[in-house]
Amino acid sequence: MPRFSSSGANLIIKSFDLGKAIDMQKEEGWISMTLARKEPRPAWSYAVEQSTSDNMVSFLTALIPYPDSASEPQTIDASGDGQSFSLTVDDVRYEIELDLSTGEAWITIN
Repeated sequence: MPRFSSSGANLIIKSFDLGKAIDMQKEEGWISMTLARKEPRPAWSYAVEQSTSDNMVSFLTALIPYPDSASEPQTIDASGDGQSFSLTVDDVRYEIELDLSTGEAWITIN
């Protein structure tokens, strides 16, 4: 699970399995915390092999920001069946319903 970390700009990225294997590659990236100044930063690309019978390929990704290492989530659990997904970050549970035909999603926080 990729983690980006820099003072005030921390992000955990969690992708859900939508029935196809996701290939994740680490790449060079950068961030600019001040105007005209770039700093190296890791980046990731995601890819899914699309067969000729696939009309489209979808990704469902949770972006989990946190302000500093002291508040970084300690536990992240994700599961799903292709339409219903569950994401638990520490003690907060998010239920996600996804309609791939319309691209609509509904989120409930428990």
